[in-house]
Amino acid sequence: MPAPTTTQMSTESRGEHETDTRWTSIDAYTMSHLHSPSRPNHAALTRTLQVCDDSGLPNIGCPSPHGKFFALQCRMLGVKHALELGTLGGYSAIWLATENPAMTVTSIEFDPKHACVARENISAAGVADRVNVILGAGMDVLPTLHEEIESGKREKFGFTFIDADKLNNYNYFDWAVKMSVPRACICVDNI
Repeated sequence: MPAPTTTQMSTESRGEHETDTRWTSIDAYTMSHLHSPSRPNHAALTRTLQVCDDSGLPNIGCPSPHGKFFALQCRMLGVKHALELGTLGGYSAIWLATENPAMTVTSIEFDPKHACVARENISAAGVADRVNVILGAGMDVLPTLHEEIESGKREKFGFTFIDADKLNNYNYFDWAVKMSVPRACICVDNI
C-alpha cells in the first residue's frame, strides 16, 4: 500500500465530518493534481504531519488544500509579511514560507509544547530564518505587535490566518485589520 498523502495524514483521527470519505477523496484528488509529491516542500510537509502525530499534538491542523490555498493567496497578493494565530505544529506556517520564499511569517502559539514542536518542524523544513513562533496568548501578544508596527519596528501584514481559540476570533480579526496593509487577506478558520 502506498504511503499516505499529506491530506490522508491530516484527516486521520478527526471528527466524523472530517473523515467522511467524500471529503477526504476530494482533498486527495485535489492535492494529487495541484501539489504532487515531486514538489520541493512535499517531504517537509509530510514530515511535519508525522512529527505532530508522533508528538501527540491534536489532529486539528490546517488541511493540505487549505495550506496550498493560503500559500497561493499570499503569492497572488505579493505578501511579504504574514501573521498566524494558532501555530499548532507549524504546518500552515511551513506551507506559507516554503511556497513564498520572500515572505516572513509571525506565528503566535499559546501552548508551549505546540510551540516547541512547531519550531522543530520549521527548522527541519529549512525556514526558521523566516518563521518566528512567539509563545503567548494572542490577546497578550497582539498589542505588542501592533505597537511595534506603529513605532516602525515591524512591517504591516499582507496576510493573516486566524486559527486559535474561537472565542477570540472577532478580537483577533479586529487586531489583524489594524495591523494589515490595504487589501490584505484575512482568513478565519471555522466560520
